[in-house]
Amino acid sequence: MRRSWQSAACVLVLTVLGIVSVTTQRGAPPAAPATDSRIPILAHFVNWFEKNLYANSWTGATTVPLRRDGRSGFGYDSRDTAVIRGQNDEMLAHGIVPLVSWWGPETIGGDTFLDLYLTIPGPRLGLLYEVSGRLHAGEDGRFDMDDPANAQQFLDDMQHLSDRFWSQPEFADRWFRIDGRPVLFIWLSHGFTGTFEPLGAQVRERFSVYLVGSDFNLDSHFREGLEGVVRGMDAVSAYGIYHPRLSAFTYGHLTTAYVDRYVRSYDVWVRWLQQMAPGVHFIPPLQFAFQDTRGNPRLTSTRDEAWRFAHLVRFLLQKSQACSEPVLPYVLLTSYNEHFEGSAVEPSLSYRDDWLDILSAAFGHPFLDQQPCPVTLEPGTSSRGF
Repeated sequence: MRRSWQSAACVLVLTVLGIVSVTTQRGAPPAAPATDSRIPILAHFVNWFEKNLYANSWTGATTVPLRRDGRSGFGYDSRDTAVIRGQNDEMLAHGIVPLVSWWGPETIGGDTFLDLYLTIPGPRLGLLYEVSGRLHAGEDGRFDMDDPANAQQFLDDMQHLSDRFWSQPEFADRWFRIDGRPVLFIWLSHGFTGTFEPLGAQVRERFSVYLVGSDFNLDSHFREGLEGVVRGMDAVSAYGIYHPRLSAFTYGHLTTAYVDRYVRSYDVWVRWLQQMAPGVHFIPPLQFAFQDTRGNPRLTSTRDEAWRFAHLVRFLLQKSQACSEPVLPYVLLTSYNEHFEGSAVEPSLSYRDDWLDILSAAFGHPFLDQQPCPVTLEPGTSSRGF
């Protein structure tokens, strides 16, 4: 008989009895924005779709957007203001904070898009810094942050973003902020080598930006020198939860085995941060599907599997708040609209509105009143038992 995900979570909670609040050099976890009672869902937002992006346009996509304005397939263009307005309304309705890709100045996936996007009313946003498009990779595919050229490029990019966007008074209310600072998710910080800590500290102090790394993994693997990278961040998360070996074992589904691994890794990483990177916080990653080819899905979910997983993550967040763990009351979702990797929660021909409905059910309302550690399951959650 398989053990339930909720049971696995309860076992986890029992293991953290006696954990005390950790005082860190950077203070307590920043509070969630007071402007919305929902749990913020930070989600990658792709901004480089255009009608002629590929020879056959959407034939390479594994999900196809289903926009109510009729602009899907060949008509879906990231610079179409009707598409943007529809997406913004949708994200506002479901508590989604877009993390907009930034590939560099004067590109469709960078300044060119932001110059347009920031003129259109919408949700507060963060940025997703596309490392592979900005920094030099070595022969091993990794990015040496001790390389003066890479360090200088990163500094130059932060200076540019600050001058052009973050420091501009007309955009001040558009940025999603943690601890009063605009959020920048560094996609591929898990590919950093060298010591990022002094560079990260300089960037955070000089530009007052909140840095989030992508270093969390389901293997609970802590590579040599990882603490020298993570200590340069304010928080760590991951771009999705896809794991090739787990996916092969579970036939690509979010089964009990898959989620057990997630729960264990969550706990291990929280403890590692407390010991090795005091003051750095964790933002739990969330994902329902992944398929970057037209072949078999690498990760998928039934509606019930996704519902249970989202509510388990909510429960883990509630537990972490009660137990004073260094976990922020947010999730980082992969993705809002990455249709070429099949992870989009934006309504599609494949999943319709299912993912958005589940996100609203799990994160669209505040936590229960503060409970003592350990936390019990919220009413109604156990009705979807395993």
